[in-house]
Amino acid sequence: MLRLVSNDEIIRDERKTIEQERDERQSNPIILGLSAYLKMCWQAAYDAKTPIKDKMLRAMEQRNGQYSPSKLSAIKEQGGSDVYMLVTETKCRSGEGWLRDILLDSGSPPWDLQPTPIPELAMEQQEEIQKIFYEDVMRLMESSGGALSTSELRDLREIVTQDYKFKVLQEAQNRSDRMKLKIKDQFEQGGWGSSFNDFITDLVTFPCAFIKGPIVRKRRKLSWIKDSDGTTSLEADSVLSPEFERVSPYDMYPEPGITTLNDGYLFHHHHLTSSALSDLIGIPGYDGEAITEL
Repeated sequence: MLRLVSNDEIIRDERKTIEQERDERQSNPIILGLSAYLKMCWQAAYDAKTPIKDKMLRAMEQRNGQYSPSKLSAIKEQGGSDVYMLVTETKCRSGEGWLRDILLDSGSPPWDLQPTPIPELAMEQQEEIQKIFYEDVMRLMESSGGALSTSELRDLREIVTQDYKFKVLQEAQNRSDRMKLKIKDQFEQGGWGSSFNDFITDLVTFPCAFIKGPIVRKRRKLSWIKDSDGTTSLEADSVLSPEFERVSPYDMYPEPGITTLNDGYLFHHHHLTSSALSDLIGIPGYDGEAITEL
């Protein structure tokens, strides 16, 4: 007997299967344990950030020339003036100018990429040095008609090793230069300059500042496509590109007690709109099905 199934039933069954698979993933003991651990870490980081937030708020009020409500109330009770002299703003602007002159306007980026001066040779490279040394020894023995002394062998091996390392350094320098050019292009395309400029403003205002990247985002790109008949047309497409952004210090929650980011965990409180959340579909590391369900 043939059973007819409507499109609505097929869609409903597929959605039910997807929901069951999602529920099974979420009920995995490993996922549940990881979720509980992250919630515990988040609460600890959030509680530790509370006094820091108060300090950051006072720093922002001081730069903006604003008294705190309690301070303003005390001034009015004493009959004093509520005029703020904005000395902090002047000093912060001077600090920003110095940092930008040094880091952004010097003509070279505030970073560099150089290969290690003493390369570590892999086993294959050491075997290649041994092969070159053996070939040179055989060639010298044939030309001289006799065996080489111990000192001559030692000197020859040192020359072969140094020549090989020099070639390795040259290749490493060429690769480093190419990578440096690629990173510079990614910085230009990814908004590094404006993000670093905002980072400097935070640095002189707050006790800390953050710049994040590279962040893989989906961006729309226009490209010219040549059809089979030879005509050229404009086509819109989405590509994944690395970008950089300044992150508000209010949205960063480090592990209590750490001094560097490598010492512990770090939470970033994201503020995502519906469109920004949809753009995460298709990016590695994000669950597209879960985002679609939202």
